[in-house]
Amino acid sequence: MVMKKLIFSFVETIKQKQLIMVTFQMKANNQIVQRKCAPLDLAPSKRTKSIRFKFHLWDMTNSHVLSLEPNQIMEFEVSGETFEPESIINWNTSVTSWCVQRDWGKLS
Repeated sequence: MVMKKLIFSFVETIKQKQLIMVTFQMKANNQIVQRKCAPLDLAPSKRTKSIRFKFHLWDMTNSHVLSLEPNQIMEFEVSGETFEPESIINWNTSVTSWCVQRDWGKLS
């Protein structure tokens, strides 16, 4: 997928609170997996202190954050379903601000 289109689509799914199906290659074992995810942010990884932007998603099946580098993403498809950020976000978003602007109420 062309990177510009991927970034634009990802940002739109954040704003619209749309779930996505993402197919990606795991770094640990190169396995190809597909997950239904809620898009969270497009930002450097604070955990690894990387300056490179990553796609941050909530894995709806395994209930944890996925942080994917652009080269890991093989396919990205909007599922047509929406999500409620309040049911996912369990951390203080005022301490860790988002890079992508959105209207998620008190979680914005």
